[in-house]
Amino acid sequence: MVTLTQRQIERFRREARKTVRGAIISLEKYERSFADARRERDFFNEQLGLRLRVMRRIDGVSLRALAKKLKLSPSYVSDVELGRRAINDRLLGWLKARCEA
Repeated sequence: MVTLTQRQIERFRREARKTVRGAIISLEKYERSFADARRERDFFNEQLGLRLRVMRRIDGVSLRALAKKLKLSPSYVSDVELGRRAINDRLLGWLKARCEA
């Protein structure tokens, strides 16, 4: 059996505290960066959805007509326009084609 001196025990405790503090700080930084990324993604979805709605209305296309043309559900297109869901390739393609026209 190994016997540790009081000094060795205290040193071990200090090192353990440093390690735990470091892990907690790293976790907090990760959580903050993850939350920032989520906010950026949500902002991007809202802005893209708003632009989609504006372009659709400028073209005089109803939400249902656009959804039918792209073979998507009207509720999905509405959710994208409101920033609640991410845009898919078909909607992005339509928006891109509309911007290039």
